[in-house]
Amino acid sequence: MCIRDRVAAGMNYMYLNIARGKVYSLNDLFYFYRHHPDRVIVAGFFMAVLNLLTMLPYTIYSNANLPGEDASVEVLITWLYTGVVLMIVGMIVYQILVIPLEMTYYILADKPELKSTEAMKESLEMMHGNFGRYLMLKISFIPLMFLLSLIHISEPTRPY
Repeated sequence: MCIRDRVAAGMNYMYLNIARGKVYSLNDLFYFYRHHPDRVIVAGFFMAVLNLLTMLPYTIYSNANLPGEDASVEVLITWLYTGVVLMIVGMIVYQILVIPLEMTYYILADKPELKSTEAMKESLEMMHGNFGRYLMLKISFIPLMFLLSLIHISEPTRPY
């Protein structure tokens, strides 16, 4: 989590440099390893806690209600269906809760003097009124992700 978040924030830093016509390099990916990594870690930790809380019902259900080995097919299908529904609901709720915080890493890259809580507050303010547009932008990529997953699934497996 910590490594991924700092590299993702560094990628946002690199995107900002590209968009502004500044010099950029692959070293920008590791910008937040050298400049206030604690701020990215705090923001990432808050988002991870949100993810944990939204996925908790799925996790509890799927681990506490495991059907026994002698369970019928109907029981297994019901258990699987309920687990998948809980997982999808948890993912949707997480995405809705995290959309106002999506700009946090960009803000930290743009204003390195801000603390992570200040950057999250600024992200909330920035996304106020743009929630629906950003949600529609994210939803518009679902068909592409579905198509790319089908291409990946149809690829034959090659042993090494």
